[in-house]
Amino acid sequence: MKRFLCKGKERIQKQWRSGISFLIAIACMALSAYGQKVAQQKITVVFQQQSLVGCLEKITAQTGNRFYYEGNELKQNTKKHTATYSNQPLSAILTALLAETGFDWQEVNQKIVIKKTAAHNQKKEAPVVTPAPKRDPGKITGKIIDEENGDPVEGATIRIGNKGTTSGMAGSFSISLPKGNYTAIVSYVGYGTKEVNEIEVKDNETFTLTITLKREKGQLANVVVKASAKKEGVAALYTAQKNRVSISDGISAEQIAHTPDNNMGQVLKRVSGVNTIDNRYVVVRGLTERYNQAMLDGIIIPSTDMNRRNFSFDIVPTELISNVVVNKTATPDNSAEFAGGQVTVNTLDIPVENFNSVTLGGGYNSRSTGKEVIQLGGRANSDYFGFDDGRRKFPNNIQSWQQGNDPIPDYALEQSRRFNSEQLKVVRSKAAPNQNYRVSLGRVYYAENDTKFGFVGGVTYRNVQETSNFLTLRNSGYIGNPTSNLLIDSTNIRGTGNQHRFATTLGGVLNLGVEGKRYKISLKNYYSRLFSEVSQPATRVDQDGDRRFVEYLDVPEITAVLQNKLDGEHSLNSKGLKLAWTGAITTINQDILDLRRLSYGKTASVGGKDYFESPTLSPWSTSDGDYDYRMSTHLKETDLNWGTSLVLPFTFLKDKSLLKIGYAGWHKQRSLGANKLRIVKPDQDTKVAGWYENILAPGRMGLTGDSAFYYADNSSNGDQYNGKAKYHSGYLMLDQRFKKFRLVYGIRAENFNMANAQEQFLRTPDNLFGSNSKVDPYITGEKNWRFLPSANLTYSLTSKMNLRAAYATTMVRPDFREASYFQLYDVFLDAYISGWNVVSTRIDNYDLRYEWYPSAGEIISVSGFYKKFDKPLELQAMNVTGGAGKTRYLRFQNQKDATSYGVEMEFRKNLGFIADKNWLTNIIFFGNGTITKSEVTAIDYSVITPDAGQSFLLVEKVVPGVKRPLYGQSPWIVNAGVEYLSKYAGATLSYNRSGYRSYVVATRPDFIEFENGRNMLDLQLSARVLKLRGEIKLNVSNLLDEAIIFYQNTDGYRVDVLSDGAWAFERKNGTDAYEKSKGDQQTYRIKNGRTASITFTYKF
Repeated sequence: MKRFLCKGKERIQKQWRSGISFLIAIACMALSAYGQKVAQQKITVVFQQQSLVGCLEKITAQTGNRFYYEGNELKQNTKKHTATYSNQPLSAILTALLAETGFDWQEVNQKIVIKKTAAHNQKKEAPVVTPAPKRDPGKITGKIIDEENGDPVEGATIRIGNKGTTSGMAGSFSISLPKGNYTAIVSYVGYGTKEVNEIEVKDNETFTLTITLKREKGQLANVVVKASAKKEGVAALYTAQKNRVSISDGISAEQIAHTPDNNMGQVLKRVSGVNTIDNRYVVVRGLTERYNQAMLDGIIIPSTDMNRRNFSFDIVPTELISNVVVNKTATPDNSAEFAGGQVTVNTLDIPVENFNSVTLGGGYNSRSTGKEVIQLGGRANSDYFGFDDGRRKFPNNIQSWQQGNDPIPDYALEQSRRFNSEQLKVVRSKAAPNQNYRVSLGRVYYAENDTKFGFVGGVTYRNVQETSNFLTLRNSGYIGNPTSNLLIDSTNIRGTGNQHRFATTLGGVLNLGVEGKRYKISLKNYYSRLFSEVSQPATRVDQDGDRRFVEYLDVPEITAVLQNKLDGEHSLNSKGLKLAWTGAITTINQDILDLRRLSYGKTASVGGKDYFESPTLSPWSTSDGDYDYRMSTHLKETDLNWGTSLVLPFTFLKDKSLLKIGYAGWHKQRSLGANKLRIVKPDQDTKVAGWYENILAPGRMGLTGDSAFYYADNSSNGDQYNGKAKYHSGYLMLDQRFKKFRLVYGIRAENFNMANAQEQFLRTPDNLFGSNSKVDPYITGEKNWRFLPSANLTYSLTSKMNLRAAYATTMVRPDFREASYFQLYDVFLDAYISGWNVVSTRIDNYDLRYEWYPSAGEIISVSGFYKKFDKPLELQAMNVTGGAGKTRYLRFQNQKDATSYGVEMEFRKNLGFIADKNWLTNIIFFGNGTITKSEVTAIDYSVITPDAGQSFLLVEKVVPGVKRPLYGQSPWIVNAGVEYLSKYAGATLSYNRSGYRSYVVATRPDFIEFENGRNMLDLQLSARVLKLRGEIKLNVSNLLDEAIIFYQNTDGYRVDVLSDGAWAFERKNGTDAYEKSKGDQQTYRIKNGRTASITFTYKF
């Protein structure tokens, strides 16, 4: 298996290197045109339907060179010339103009004479004249859309200047024109004619224009409506905003272009109702990652986090984005695996115009940069490029054995000597400044029959080095049995430490597309590679025995994601029948390279300073694996996605409607292998002294005496799980309009089948795993059909106001991690996390929303929502009983049900209503707020033996007296800010604050760990320089640097034991919120520091 996985890894790396080489080659070819040398005495000139004499007069006006000729015969030449010559010799241009005219030219005394050639003279061949390289002097591109419903209008006629074309399948068009001011005339059967003026075309620039057409009948169809390009662009954006199918928010490429943001993590903060954590992870309507769905080009993005459903959005450059849509209600034609929101990022395939962009930047953190970093094994140069140099690689063919009374096998010592002990050495260094670089480019080419093709590509590099300082009582034994609520501030009780994070991110996007009048085909490729290493030196306190010890933790991890997607759209007839299809493959490789968790007891105290140099080894027969071990894992997942849909327009009650039918499916296969080796001593009485890198050096190892070795137990070495999941769905959707009403409704039928084989059970015949081991199945998962109806009703109160109502049933499916028993240590939670035999969560969603669009890009809305969860999934502590909870073990677990309801308000408004001044229009106030109430019906699981141990049953009991919010749900969230965006500069000040939220739940409510809210203030300044081609950005985040506090309501409940032995709880003091005066106890406190970064971007 290892050989197969290594080959798979090499194959992915080879594909990545090939993709990068291809991208660089294209970039070099595309950029080379800028530096080509041509002959001297060259000119640039554009002819547009001009006569021969007119061409000569234009050259004279431009260069001052006069032409001499006799008679009117030259004027009688009526041939029209349309051509562009860039940096061409004047001689070549004249020869091309006079070819086959019967005239020739000659230079006499620095004067050019044109004369008629003799009939018998041999014609002079015209040399090859190279047209203008790369692109026309100017271009107008855009879309024609229906004013009422926002649908693209295919086949509309567009006339601009003396050129014309028709709109394609997506309503798009493109016309090349020389520099000047133009008017566009647009018409189509059944629509009125529109005349749009104030279109300014500049050399080597693209003017983007979206035009709305209104359906007209009878004589009204002959009326010409006039508008300016600026007002028409505003009207088009209104139409797009107002006619979204579902309750959703979003941001387009045009809007992104006017912001100083440079990656998707920053952009998403501008979408109403969306929060981001560290500019990377998304929270929608206060619901955490479990209930949100991330999609890239319509494909579900796999998680980049080993223990959570998270995707790091900061990998995607903004130049490659077409639009971002956040759906808050479901429709039948989209995946329905969310409850908070579905974040869909759509990337470009064919750019509007050619572009090149280069970005470089650096950053400083107040608690990290230049400060000491303590880690195990030291830093390799390859870490900065996202690769391991081999020092962390485990030996091949590791043999394991069962813990118990059996003797130590003969191969144990030789196997132990194959490990690199230098990786256990404590190394000190300094944190370097953060750095990031990005190169992106796009090209578009035009062919005959209005066919165009192009590509966009980008490469991103980022290296971040951060340090956070923390205080903790976790795993100390003091939590839940405090003598004071100030325990975490007691130097004799609390643990202290630093969390160092080193992360290198490599990302690449290469999209290609071809588009004709009636079709569009795209190939989209995405790759990301993240090397992350968390190093955590800490001083810990153990209540049992009242001792202090030092912990060294090091977790290096590499995650690589490669996605390739091919899709197409086809217009099948002139009546609007359209076919769409897609196919994609996604591969994920995720490796924990060499996790090391070591501990040293106190050796001596000298001069008030403690020295910790005594390893806290356990004998191999009793080692619990909490400390002193090394672990390596390899995870591989392959996802196949496919789908097709057919859209049929029809008329119902004289209004246009749509019928859409489709099918989507996917197949996922995921496997996880692990090797966990505990560092143990031969027996309980042996005392071992020294540093681990010396104790475990090959010459020092041994199975007897003052020595140690590696113990590989059966359950933790080998394949851990091997899962397969299949999904098939069919849907039927109707989109109908009745004057001011629009109803989008239908049903989605889903068949889901997941079987996750827990391979480690095969190596432990007695199933010695977990508290409910007698009822834990070998294969976890579920198989079922689900029918998910949805309806979205929109009533247009005015041209700027909508009233919306929606209902949808959605399903959040468990992933392989949540359905796996494998235990993995989580650094931030300071706990081991495992899954269980969990099932899908069904959510019934009800929404109401009033929305007003005062002007383009502005919104004021008020929403109400109610959600009913059946079997919600939560992360629950399994071993918190009594007062001395030591090492925490957490598990994903279903609860009985939950409800969540609330009110949401969003606004984004500029000050242009005060006066018609640009500077007022450029000032924008924005914000959103959510108030939510949620409640969970919690379950306590227990195992009973009804027939004297012959059989075992898992019993669910509702925990009485527990009223707590849904896992991860915050009761309120506030985001607000102000920004100034002009042509030359920008500034944004944003504020965020949320209420408390449960971080780890427990059966006992007094042991639930909450995360307290904090004030967040960020500042961004930008300036455009170098003729607006360059941009400088300064970002300062976490200006207030408030601590992140985790706490428990330790003294908040009265606990009673019922007659059947179950617990019952009653609130006696305070609320769930953090109240120091009510005895709430802090469990963990961490500060991340202020971060300032500066970037420079140049576009050409």
